[in-house]
Amino acid sequence: INYGDDYNFHIANFIEQYETFISGNKLSPISGIIGAGLGSGTRLFYSPLPHLTVSLLSVFYRLFDLSIIDAYKSVLVLSVFVSGVFMYRFAMHFTSENKIASLIAAACFVLYPYRLFDAYCRFAFAEAYCFIFLPLFFMGLYDITHIKDKVSTLPFVEVILGGGLLFLSHNITAFYTFIVGIIYPLIIRFLCHDPHPYRVLYASIAPMLLGFVGGDSNLTLPLSIRHGKESLGIRRRVGGVTYPLFSIFAKGGASLVVAISFILIWKSYSSLSFSLTDMIWIFAMAFSIPFLLGNVPSGVAFIVLVIICGQYAKGFETSFLLLKPAALVLCSFASIIDVATSMFGSYIVAVKTKMVEHHNISHFI
Repeated sequence: INYGDDYNFHIANFIEQYETFISGNKLSPISGIIGAGLGSGTRLFYSPLPHLTVSLLSVFYRLFDLSIIDAYKSVLVLSVFVSGVFMYRFAMHFTSENKIASLIAAACFVLYPYRLFDAYCRFAFAEAYCFIFLPLFFMGLYDITHIKDKVSTLPFVEVILGGGLLFLSHNITAFYTFIVGIIYPLIIRFLCHDPHPYRVLYASIAPMLLGFVGGDSNLTLPLSIRHGKESLGIRRRVGGVTYPLFSIFAKGGASLVVAISFILIWKSYSSLSFSLTDMIWIFAMAFSIPFLLGNVPSGVAFIVLVIICGQYAKGFETSFLLLKPAALVLCSFASIIDVATSMFGSYIVAVKTKMVEHHNISHFI
């Protein structure tokens, strides 16, 4: 296997949980291996399900003299297969049972370059693992929005099961999926009375992908304006104002990343609980400081994290260094929410001001 950026972290978790299961002890939130045994939290970056899956399979593989690495490879292969099956079923729904198109969609999902990069270069196991449940979650959402006569419980089970397992696999991806996949479409549905709010999400895919890769609000601005005009039908006299304003001031993604990151750092440093005053201070700082950094197009999330750690003091002044290796990824995820906010927000303004010409989804670029 490839020795990627996260190799030591994941392997240490596999070994520690495996040895804990073998000895019959209780899993500890503090690692005895990671960070030279100085008390680093085992759940600092990731949710427990991926590590537990490999560790439990390793206990079973022990009967056949197979190693933890063998268990890891088995889980990785199985995750690719299961995610392909879920994506095929999801594609069958939105392609009207077109088997060839569904197979192509499943193949593209399985062979998505970022996923392969996660699995085989970065060793970002949890991110690669969470791809299993993304199609299941969005398949449920799709079915819910296309209920016609008889209401079925299956779509709701798919959303709950897919969302829950996604959160247990990679919490940051789950937060963003919940915001982009549920909260924003619901806002569109009730504010704009749009029966198909996921058209906006579909039109936002390309800008969000560019935001994730580039992490720069200025870079995504021209693409967002074009998709708003050509796909969503937002007239230029509105889009020319709303998109730049949202690009400068809508930093909700950075705020969310900062709040989650600081809480993770806190929990890894200490077992102390948060007081109400602490929570109010954290969220007030996380949501106010990014608003003041409108002239910074990229890296806002990590800049704000550095500021908050310094302002909080109490030994936390340099604690942001724990997340320095993940700074690029955190800023990329923050950019996704910022771009989505710009797309959905501009659409709402256009609908409310009656400056939109609705296009059929077949005419989207």
